[in-house]
Amino acid sequence: MRQAGVRLERWSYDQFLTAKRLPRAGYILADFDRVHPWTLEAAGFVYERLTREGLSILNNPRNFMHRAALLRRLKARGVNAFTCWQPAQDEWPDRFPVFLRTIHAHRGTESDLLHSIDDAKQALDRAKTDGKVLSDLVFVEYCAQPEPGTQIFRKHAAHFVNGKIIRGLTVTDSGWQAKLGELGLATEENYLADLVEQREYPHTRLMQDVAKIAGLEYGRIDYGMVDGKPQIYEVNSNPMMKPLTKHSSQTRVQTDKEALQALVAELSKLAPAQRGGSISMKGVIPGLGWRDYRSKRP
Repeated sequence: MRQAGVRLERWSYDQFLTAKRLPRAGYILADFDRVHPWTLEAAGFVYERLTREGLSILNNPRNFMHRAALLRRLKARGVNAFTCWQPAQDEWPDRFPVFLRTIHAHRGTESDLLHSIDDAKQALDRAKTDGKVLSDLVFVEYCAQPEPGTQIFRKHAAHFVNGKIIRGLTVTDSGWQAKLGELGLATEENYLADLVEQREYPHTRLMQDVAKIAGLEYGRIDYGMVDGKPQIYEVNSNPMMKPLTKHSSQTRVQTDKEALQALVAELSKLAPAQRGGSISMKGVIPGLGWRDYRSKRP
């Protein structure tokens, strides 16, 4: 952000919600699926206050939907062809294969692909034995497809900032989860296709719709291509962004560079025209108050 003349600071929610005054700045609220609901409630009041002051603040906590709710809504809206089931609601898959994972955080899958109700029940029992909580577990219908003519899976990404869509880097992996990727699997042809798509992105309208369905203005959408159509796996409100400086393909380095430049350009627009000054937070969070809540919780 320095090259755009903007200073970037990262605050914890404790710091943000206990501040007596907040600087006049642009704000992005993130990581909703890792914080307590009371934190989201408190942050919602601060969001409302900063909005009234005319500041740019992205991601209203009051719009947050957890992973299972979002996947259900995407299926209902015709965006996705797959759905999910919550065992805490006594829901069990009626289509297979599925996999088990947590609803909150970004910890990956809790099982391999499951092909029957018996498999699902055994996976659920193992997850609870390992310490996972029933209310935080969900069965997700498998919906992935390797690249045509290969056994290679590619997970795509699209960043969004206040309506602007910026294609992210693709993860290439031999496994269907495609979480971190494997070096050496993607070809230069893949990287060239990514760069072309970076410059002429064909899914802008769809990704804008997904961001609206998720109720967010900032984040990253992870998706796979199945039968030529994007299938949305996740909307991450706190995506990792790290410059790619070393890689065997200069095409991939260039793709990453252009994506980061576009992101910085959009994020810098959040900074207020007039710098300096602060806003009082006195009385913004009603009731018990964030500071008292923190001191009295077990």
